[in-house]
Amino acid sequence: MTLAAGSAVLRPLAPADHAAVEAMTRAVGVFRDDELPVALEVFDAAARRLDTYESIGAERDGRLVGWICWGPTPCTLGTFDLYWIVVDPACQGQGIGTLLLQAMENAIAGRARLIVVET
Repeated sequence: MTLAAGSAVLRPLAPADHAAVEAMTRAVGVFRDDELPVALEVFDAAARRLDTYESIGAERDGRLVGWICWGPTPCTLGTFDLYWIVVDPACQGQGIGTLLLQAMENAIAGRARLIVVET
């Protein structure tokens, strides 16, 4: 699906995206060194459709430029956690993060009553 943010295409993430996700997540410079393995573990589970993680990637000109991952909060009804959202630093400020958030909201519409975002 092509959307307005600079012709970004939203698509499911796949295990083959691991290296791009790792490079992008490192490049943003906001995550601690001990957080990166956690992000990649969650990404791997989501990309392999394991557990309850869900994810979407944003691609532009054949290159992954953003990703988001979320899932239901254990032991709750209708509560979801936004685990990770990352936009390549070269593409920040162009609406890609907004597209990713909207895609997550659309994916959980009718299932969610609350989205938790911890910073």
